[in-house]
Amino acid sequence: MNLYIDIGNTATKFGVDYGDSIEIIFTISTKEAINSLNTALDSIPGKFDNVYISSVVPEATKALEKAFDVPVKVISPLEDSGVIIKIDYPEELGTDLLCDLAGANELFGHPCLIIDLGTATKFLFIDKDGVFSTCSIVPGIELSLNTLSKNTALLPRIDIQEVKPLLDCHNTNDVLMSSVFYSHIDMINGMVNRYKKEVGYPFDIVLTGGHVDFIKDHLNFSFKTKYSLCLHGLKVITERGK
Repeated sequence: MNLYIDIGNTATKFGVDYGDSIEIIFTISTKEAINSLNTALDSIPGKFDNVYISSVVPEATKALEKAFDVPVKVISPLEDSGVIIKIDYPEELGTDLLCDLAGANELFGHPCLIIDLGTATKFLFIDKDGVFSTCSIVPGIELSLNTLSKNTALLPRIDIQEVKPLLDCHNTNDVLMSSVFYSHIDMINGMVNRYKKEVGYPFDIVLTGGHVDFIKDHLNFSFKTKYSLCLHGLKVITERGK
């Protein structure tokens, strides 16, 4: 049994490979993964033979690399994902994005637009020839809320909470939450329409990331969901590298 770890800026996901699928065992904050790693690892059932890591947080990578007494492999942006990568600087591609591409390509084929709803909202397009050549990256909901708070003197920091209709917002917290949420929804719907216009042929859309359930009911296009897409892609990449 292998352990797969996706270290993101906000959250770290742990998944176990059961042969034909990867099950997310638990998700913790990346800060917790660094500071309370032993406690987190105690909750992993059974023993495993290898550990595979995709990370965009070097500090967390170093902490987790030292935590295991079995072989640990941290993948690089230049691994074989099964997708043709045609960008100017492939070595700068985040391994989380590489894993998303690998997972979506194997599970859903191409052409495919992946929308990863995490700390940032990422749009990754694989064209009909299996080529990835561009993406779009914008601040996610939490990042947008935090940015408003950090860069204004009087606006408070708020966590994601219940969203009210715009006309029902009569205090700062409700106004900030609804403003960020609905503008983000409209941005996603608009970006999908723009991709459809620029691409010019049909493609599947796959949602993944920590905010899928918060957002999905407000979208005006058809999509599929895969919560463990990055971990699945990590498995694809490591198996292709054997």
